[in-house]
This record gives sequence, C-alpha cells and structure tokens, in this order.
Amino acid sequence: MLFGGAGLDVLYGLAGRDLLIGGTGADTLRGGDDDDILISGTLAYYNESTKALNRAAINAMMAEWVRTDADFTTRVSHLRNGTGLNGGSVLNSSTALTDGVAIDGLLGELGLDWFWAFAGDTTTDLGTGGAESVN
Repeated sequence: MLFGGAGLDVLYGLAGRDLLIGGTGADTLRGGDDDDILISGTLAYYNESTKALNRAAINAMMAEWVRTDADFTTRVSHLRNGTGLNGGSVLNSSTALTDGVAIDGLLGELGLDWFWAFAGDTTTDLGTGGAESVN
C-alpha cells in the first residue's frame, strides 16, 4: 500500500495487489501487475495532515484484497459492504473521499483494477483486464 500526501505525487504499485491512495493535490497512480485499488483522493482511515493511520482498518482491508480464495467481484463486494476478512472496515463513498478540484490520472495496467476517480480525473486502460470497477 502506498499513500501520497498534499501536492503532486506519483505512485507506482508494481507487482502484486496494491492499494494506492493519491491524497490531496494532482496525482498520478499506476497500479502495475495484478489487481489494484487506485483512489485519486483521500481515505477516511488516514489523516493526511497528522499522518495518523488506522492500521487495523487498513490491514483488514488489505487482508481481503490480497486473498487468493475469492475472485475480484467477491473481494470488491466484501470491501464495499463490510463482509469477508475486512469485517467492518469498508471502502465506499463514505471512506474514499474526493480531493477537491485536483485532476488525477489513474492507470491500472495489468490485472483487474478498482478505480476511485472523481470529477475531472482520468482513468486509463479501464476494462483492458476484464470487467473492472469504477467507484
């Protein structure tokens, strides 16, 4: 998992299933190999200004995301609804938050990717790995 901060960030996920969070400012997120979650804005489980991280929530979400006994659609459903290995730690419109007017670029690359893009953001390669998800 990689967290950007205020200002311009360029995050590369490389191999494996990744969670990339751009933060505030104009960011570029590249997922790399495998299935990735790319969030152009901020996440309720991380306070960008204080750097406080709800590690238990993030670890629970990552446990669900990297599991190998569930397919992409099942993992996305579990993360949205608070079921599966993530328990009550969810990824939905109340926890993935816009970064305002900043324009971000999201590139999933290989695998199936879950894009959290907001107004003005661009998503590249949407659907090239199969039935990917936006928000």
